[in-house]
Amino acid sequence: MDDFYKLAPSTDKLPQGLGFLSKTWNSIPTPPLILATLLLGPLLIFLTAQLLLIGVPVHAEEEKEKHSWMVPFQPVPWRVLESFFGVPKRSELKYKKASEELNACNRFILDEPYMTNTSQVSLKHLERNIPQMISFISTPIDLQPWEHHAEAHFISPLETELNLQSLIRSMMGHVLVPAVFGYSLLEKHPSILQDMYDMDLGRNYLLRNLPPWTPWPGVVKAHIARSKVWTSLDDVQRILDASVNSMSGGADSTWGDLEDVSLLVRKRHEVYREHKFEIKERADITILHSLITHPTLLPLWQILHILSTPNLLALIRAEITSYATVSKPFSIGAISEAPKLALSLEGLVTKCPLLKSTFLETLRLVDRGWDGAGAGEIAFPEAFDPERFLLSAEMKSTSSEEGKEKESLNKSYTFIQQATLSLVAGILAFWEFEPAERGAVWNAPEKLWMSAGGLAVPAGDVRVRVKRRMFEWMD
Repeated sequence: MDDFYKLAPSTDKLPQGLGFLSKTWNSIPTPPLILATLLLGPLLIFLTAQLLLIGVPVHAEEEKEKHSWMVPFQPVPWRVLESFFGVPKRSELKYKKASEELNACNRFILDEPYMTNTSQVSLKHLERNIPQMISFISTPIDLQPWEHHAEAHFISPLETELNLQSLIRSMMGHVLVPAVFGYSLLEKHPSILQDMYDMDLGRNYLLRNLPPWTPWPGVVKAHIARSKVWTSLDDVQRILDASVNSMSGGADSTWGDLEDVSLLVRKRHEVYREHKFEIKERADITILHSLITHPTLLPLWQILHILSTPNLLALIRAEITSYATVSKPFSIGAISEAPKLALSLEGLVTKCPLLKSTFLETLRLVDRGWDGAGAGEIAFPEAFDPERFLLSAEMKSTSSEEGKEKESLNKSYTFIQQATLSLVAGILAFWEFEPAERGAVWNAPEKLWMSAGGLAVPAGDVRVRVKRRMFEWMD
């Protein structure tokens, strides 16, 4: 019987007659690539496995989490706070103690009169920004920030080409972020919206806790973007601390008097201070995420669905004509202001059933977290039907969540609806869009799902040409 522990003959020695091969074999140095493979191989195999598992639930409870924390202003579980949002591990006990108070602060944006107040502030921003959406100038330095994000290309004094996805998302970001965090945040940190988008694109990598040195571009980019978002929001916390402490010279006067910072942010700040949260532990990054996910993507999808459905745009414009009005500007001789836009939130929400139906149909198609109408209950569930919700255009969910959780989810979707209808109505009342390629027809892009739940993003850029609408009072 062979002795298992007896050393096997050395493989360095080849059978007699092949000595010259043995010498040749031993004289060959181990290539650096082979050494690197031997050393890094196990790590690369692990990382590759993690990347391939993206989208597979990390924990059993993720099946429930994926349909709740992604919805704006809903409670975020600690696992997500730590992995995706980057809250330090040491903060877990503080968050467990303060979670109820922090979550209760959401009522200062989801309950009345706070939701209406926030919506009215947003409406004023829209009425100011939409008429200035396109500059029609060739000098990049003079473009609006959302034109920069949309990679605007000047065609003529009457026409510009740009990326519709970046335009809509940036426009809404420049409306909602000032309404909640105040104007100064975007003025001081103009890249924060793009940083948040880049972070969200790497959501699955961050949820998997892939480290920043992972040799995968999307992982590195997501970590860098998250770090930049934290740096920007830390400034807000420092300024709020200084304003509370009335520190002599401690507050940066360039941030203004902070009166435009919402009650939601102020109440959360009180909780942070009460529970001794350090600035680097305060996760208002979750509030920023709530503002630039659903509320920036849903208007894009709704506009794309309206534009790509024959004759629908004309019907929508006829319906909203009394609630999204464009009026003749004041002028002196050849000099005139931009046309004026006036929006009625109450009218858009209560008197425009087709606009509201297209919103709900869009929500059904692109948000897997909303189950207001199951696929088994409707005909042709994959098709966009603008009239599907005409008879019951109400925000309701068939979610299994009960009681306060269900009520809170419905409030979140109401907030999203108000923001979306206002932006969509304002833009369609004021601007004309055509596919960038002349003669092309409208087609809604393919959906890219970032995870098993949540909201779809367009699979590619949607380049369009934009012009102002012509009205009777125009020359």
